[in-house]
Amino acid sequence: MAFSDALETTDTGAQLFERELISTLESSDGYDGGQNQIAALSERLTSAHFGAEDWQILYRKLLQLDRALRGKSPAPAGQSGSASLGLCLDRRPSSFFSR
Repeated sequence: MAFSDALETTDTGAQLFERELISTLESSDGYDGGQNQIAALSERLTSAHFGAEDWQILYRKLLQLDRALRGKSPAPAGQSGSASLGLCLDRRPSSFFSR
C-alpha cells in the first residue's frame, strides 16, 4: 500500500483529506469497520474541488484504501477499482477541478 508519513498532495485541504485516508487505514479493523468511512470519503471526494493532480492522488489512495480494507492487493495494471466504490470518477470533467 502506498501510504506513508510523507504526503503526496500539495494543497492544504488535499493534505487534510490525505491524512484522513491514512487515519482511516490505521484505525479500521477491516472492511466492515471502514465501510461507512469509505462511503463518506468517496462522497466527499466526488464533490471536492482540489487541483487535478491532488485530486487524482486522493482518488488513487481512496481506491487503494478500499482494496486494503477488503484484504486485496492493489488493482492489476489497466483495471480501475472505481466499480467497487460505486464511483464514476475517472470520467470527471475538468471543470470540477479548481483552477
